Formats: sequence, structure tokens, C-alpha cells
Amino acid sequence: MSTEASIVNSICQNLKRRGIWYKKNHGDIYSKKGEPDLEVMIPVGPPPLVKKYYFEVKKLCGRTTPLQLHRIEQLRKAGAIAEVVHTWTEVETIIGVES
Repeated sequence: MSTEASIVNSICQNLKRRGIWYKKNHGDIYSKKGEPDLEVMIPVGPPPLVKKYYFEVKKLCGRTTPLQLHRIEQLRKAGAIAEVVHTWTEVETIIGVES
């Protein structure tokens, strides 16, 4: 079974291969609790126009905490796309890129 870290690494590798900007939240003392694991930006026009995505990565059997769900809802209300994902394929579908 894949670990959450290995799923995050797989997603990051696929984003990097496609030249897509991303930031990995390391969950350290400088991070806000409950922040999603990944922030992704896709250009939608001339700079600075981007679409922002936030992904909370979980194993198939993993559960999101109430705080994580609250943060996702806050991000959605702010206009971002925020989702819980389990695989690169899910990310790929959400951001609209093909293999």
C-alpha cells in the first residue's frame, strides 16, 4: 500500500514533468495547521492570471480531519479549487491535463 508521502511525491513528479508550478506544504512550525499538502497554479491568461488549486492528499483509507475540511471550505469560499485526492490521476482530471 502506498504511503501518503509517496503519493505526494508521485504527484509532485508529474507536475514537475509538465512544468506546472507547485508548492509542497511541509507541515512544519511555519505552516498553518490544516493547510492542504499541495498548492498548484495553472496560468489561464497573461500573468498574473492563474487558477489556484489546493490538494489534500490521502491514502485510499485515509481520513481528513475536521480542521482540514474547514480549511478546504475556506479556500473554496475564497475562489480556489480545493479537493481531497488519492492519486495523480485524480489531480490530472481536476486540473485538466493529459498524460
